[in-house]
Amino acid sequence: MAHTFPRYCPRCGTPTRENMRLCTTCGLPVATMLDQSRNQQSTTQATTPEPARVVSTSQPMEHQTRQSPMPPMPAQPPRSPMLPPAYPIPPTPRHAPDQPDTLAEQATALSAPMQPSPSQAPMEPPKRPLMPQQATWGTQIEPLSVRMSVPQAQSKRRVAILLVLLAVLLMLGVGGYLAFAGLRMRQAPIKNINLHMPFTYAGMNITLLNTQQAPNFVDDPQTANNGMVRLHLQEQNTTTTQITWNYAQSARLLVQGQAAIAPVYVQSKGKIAPGATQSSVLDFAVPNSGNLSKMSLQLGSAHEAQVRIPLAGQANLSKYQPQSRSQHGSMVYFGLNWTLTSSTTSLSIPNQQAPNSMEYLTLAMTINNTLTQQAITGSPFNYARIKIGGKTFNPISTTLPVSFASGVMGKVGMVTFLIPQNSTSCTFLLLSQDPGGSGQASTDFLLGHAIKP
Repeated sequence: MAHTFPRYCPRCGTPTRENMRLCTTCGLPVATMLDQSRNQQSTTQATTPEPARVVSTSQPMEHQTRQSPMPPMPAQPPRSPMLPPAYPIPPTPRHAPDQPDTLAEQATALSAPMQPSPSQAPMEPPKRPLMPQQATWGTQIEPLSVRMSVPQAQSKRRVAILLVLLAVLLMLGVGGYLAFAGLRMRQAPIKNINLHMPFTYAGMNITLLNTQQAPNFVDDPQTANNGMVRLHLQEQNTTTTQITWNYAQSARLLVQGQAAIAPVYVQSKGKIAPGATQSSVLDFAVPNSGNLSKMSLQLGSAHEAQVRIPLAGQANLSKYQPQSRSQHGSMVYFGLNWTLTSSTTSLSIPNQQAPNSMEYLTLAMTINNTLTQQAITGSPFNYARIKIGGKTFNPISTTLPVSFASGVMGKVGMVTFLIPQNSTSCTFLLLSQDPGGSGQASTDFLLGHAIKP
């Protein structure tokens, strides 16, 4: 009686295939599979009644034999139901060139590393995320979020402490500043003295109006608290030229027994237009305010002719005012009648202060042309000169014309020279312009006699 080959392994349930010798999963031999299958069939036949046999009458009885039934197979213990494999193994064609036949060959193939095909790029193993260090048995694992939040909390605490310290320092600084500002904002009593003292500087008329003394001046950003002196000045420009100056460089307060004091605060425009009048303020830091009878205002740098104004209020400032004197010198030059009418000495001209130990001399004259033709004398810078003590000085400015029309009478002109201070006698020269030196004219005159306007 033929037995059919089981479809699944009786032990592990792995699907079987034709011509296999061992189970590819559990290694059960095929012969054992067949025995177990045979036993199961016998058990089934023993419990099923055999059908009646029909005896053929065409044969003699003696030749008819009755087949004895097969002895019963011992009973097999009941088996537990087979579970399907963890993963199914698909059947492989018998003659596949790469499929191993035996269990050993299959195990070797499974254990061998998989070789990628030439057409496929090798695959990198997936990167596992970094895990925190594992704790030993019995150690309490601290959560990662807690351990990471500890430095952040400490950093926030330090920032908070620094902010508190900065706030405290700021409050202390502001408090100190307010206290100091409160002391400065309290104006001490001011002593005021009216002076009204006029003088000339850089060609403008300046008047010292008054002097103030106080421990401090709250409207002065550079004020001291132990003594201040303030001077109020008024400037007036009576010329036709704009005048500029700098009190910070030219103004100094002279205190007896001390070095010259520069102003700590100057409130001045530093320039004045023709015909304008304006005011300025000069502040000086003087300990204990000092004694005004021992103070003087000095105007003029070290390279300029300086003006000193005593603050006592009883000073003669006429020496700092222009000194004028009438003259009557007559000359004939280029056929013209020249008359020297006046001379004026001054420490300044419009927008300019004389150099140290020097002063300006300005001569005024009239010219008459009695000729019947025009007289062309040329530039006064070429022929007008002043001679003092054997030295000759050229003009620095002039208003004399270069020519005179026929019949012109009373033509007025001026010429200015820079001469040494305290000169007394001078000679005005008109140099000859002829090749032979003929035609020169001159006149002598004296200086120092002031005339009232």
